[in-house]
Amino acid sequence: GSTCKVGMAALRVGAELLYLCTAEEATGPIKSYSPELMVSEVYRWAKISTEDPGVVLEEQNRMVGKMEALLPRFHALVIGCGLGRDMRVLNATARV
Repeated sequence: GSTCKVGMAALRVGAELLYLCTAEEATGPIKSYSPELMVSEVYRWAKISTEDPGVVLEEQNRMVGKMEALLPRFHALVIGCGLGRDMRVLNATARV
């Protein structure tokens, strides 16, 4: 949905390299939209949405670590499109 549309818009206005960072479960459908989109899985919805606080924290830390590793490659960053409203994901995103 919106994640793909924002990525395609960035490519249309001149971005040469674009990473879409998303949930593992969303990578397949997004990759099918365009081969120009570099889709990176940064968290697993099945883990971050569990009721076990220890598993949630571990997955949040994994997400933050993956994003911090990618940040030096970015010239620009858009956060929010397709992010959803789940507080566990939003809290991890705020740490990035």
